[in-house]
Amino acid sequence: MLDRCNTSLQLRDIIANEAYYYCTTTDIWTSRMLTAFICFTIHYLTEDFTMKSWNIVVQKIPQKHTGDRIANWLEEAEKRPDGGYGP
Repeated sequence: MLDRCNTSLQLRDIIANEAYYYCTTTDIWTSRMLTAFICFTIHYLTEDFTMKSWNIVVQKIPQKHTGDRIANWLEEAEKRPDGGYGP
């Protein structure tokens, strides 16, 4: 857990130093085993116009993925102690 947390903090620092403007996307899919997943990704350009994308969170969705549940999940990801970075 410590390694994951350190990596999350390092990623947060990288993004804070490189991303002046960014956009985010979410995606939901179902595996062949009928397990639903959601991910939250940040995209930005660095000062030298190198495109960067980071998957901030990828998580199973244990219930139906309604609009309300997706919104709640995104709000909870923002409240995480590691800033939503990591699994």
